[in-house]
Order: sequence, then structure tokens, then C-alpha cells
Amino acid sequence: MQGRAATSLGTERRRGSSGFTLIEMLFSLSLFVVLMFSVHQVVTQSSGAYRATRASARLEDKVRQGLSRAVAEVYRSGRGVLNPDPTGNFGTESLGFQQLVGVVDGVPDFGVEQHRLVLEYDPRELDDGVDNDGDGLIDEGQLVFVRYEGEGRENRVVLCKDVRELLEGEIEDGDDDNGNGVSDERGFNIHRIGDVLTLRLSVEGLDPDGRVLTRTLTTSVLLRN
Repeated sequence: MQGRAATSLGTERRRGSSGFTLIEMLFSLSLFVVLMFSVHQVVTQSSGAYRATRASARLEDKVRQGLSRAVAEVYRSGRGVLNPDPTGNFGTESLGFQQLVGVVDGVPDFGVEQHRLVLEYDPRELDDGVDNDGDGLIDEGQLVFVRYEGEGRENRVVLCKDVRELLEGEIEDGDDDNGNGVSDERGFNIHRIGDVLTLRLSVEGLDPDGRVLTRTLTTSVLLRN
């Protein structure tokens, strides 16, 4: 009898040691919860970073395409057919010009058709420091190309939207705040020094958290004489 009792007691002990106590189960559950929370945090942060990267890439693509389209129109122009001639300290956000149509006896012929690159306020916005259209941006504009300006066949094409009111780093105070050699320039600006025409463009957008992103691009064009 004593032998069977000892055997039964040993069996009970082995059964007890082979299972989980309530404390062990709670501890394991806690570890599981902490692990899942950590995984969730990593996935969330990775997803947020991915969305932020995509928003930044889209904005960079927008400013690059907008400026490229503007250059494609103005590069066929000449120094003597710019209106106004964008020299001086401020440049211009509205440039009229004629495009090269041929060469006569070695002399460039720019024709008579007038075209224009101009920064305008978005039709849904007012120049009032308020987000009138509720898109998270304030007083944003659009870059427009006007072909055959003033003629019956005049055609207007929007080259880029969400253009910043002032170029990145600039405030309206009469100074060259961003150190690029031009003062108080708008979000789209054209400036000439000699035969070189410099175009600058700043566009805005929102990141996934609703914060305003800005991207700026500058390029230059060698004018025809």
C-alpha cells in the first residue's frame, strides 16, 4: 500500500510539473501582448514612412514636370522679345515673349505671336491669408501658359498647381531672404542676367499627417539673341 501511495504521489507531482500554472499563463499572455504591440508599432511606423516618402516623391515630380513644361515654351525665345525684361532685383512672375519661328539671312525671326507664362492665384483661392478652398494650403497659385495671348485663338494651359505664394525661404519684406539674388520673388519667378534666363518654382503639398511640404526647383535657359 505504501508503495502504491508513493507511486501515485510521484505521478501527481510529474503531472503538476508538466502543466502551466495560472501565473505562467498570465506571464506568457503578457509577453504575447507586448510582442504584438511592438509588431503593430513597427508596421505602423513603416507604413507612415512609406506614405510620407510617396507624398514627397509626388511633390518632387510635380515641381519637376511644371518647370520642365515652362522651359519647353520659353527656351525658344530671345533676349530682345521679353516683356517685361526680367532684370533688376525682383524678376517677374508674368513674362510675355515670342518664340523663334525661323532664321532669315542669319537673323532669328521670332514672329508676331505673343505668349505668356504667368503665376495666378488658384481660382478657388483669394489673396487673403486664408485657406478658402479647404485643401490645407493657403493662397496657393497655379502656373499658366497663355498661347497666342490677346488673339481670338488664345489658349490657356495650367502647367502646375499648388504653387507657393512666395518662393521657399522668402518673405515679403523687400529683402533677398533666401539668398538667391532676387528679392520678394513669388512662387514662380523668372530672372534674367545677360543671356541666361533663370526660372524658379516652389510647390506645396501635405504629408500623411497634414503637415505642409514644400519642394523648390531652379533651372536656367540660354536665350537666343
